[in-house]
Amino acid sequence: WRGELTNAVDALGPIAKAEYISAERRLKACQRELGAISLERLKDNADAFCDDFCKALKDSIQGSIIAPANSYGETLEQENLAAGSFADIQGCPMSVSERTWEHLLQA
Repeated sequence: WRGELTNAVDALGPIAKAEYISAERRLKACQRELGAISLERLKDNADAFCDDFCKALKDSIQGSIIAPANSYGETLEQENLAAGSFADIQGCPMSVSERTWEHLLQA
C-alpha cells in the first residue's frame, strides 16, 4: 500500500500546483478590482439603489393601504373645518375669496 500512497501523492502534486496558480490568479483579480473602487462611485451607486428601492416601495404600497377616517383621523373636509381656512378673512394678506378657496380644494 506504500506504493499506492506514493503514487497518490505524486498525482496530487500537479493538481495542487494548478489549484494554487488558479487561486493566485483570482486573488490578483480581486486585488485589482478592490484597487479600482472609488468612494464616490460607491456613494453614487448606493444613492441610486436607495432611490430605486424607495420608488419601488412607494409604487408597491401606494393605494394598497386603507385608513378609515373614523380610526385614523379626519377626512379632508373635517380637517379643513377644524383648521379653518384663509377664505374671506378680513385684513389677512393670505386671504382668498370663497370661490378661489373652492377652486383650490377641487384642484
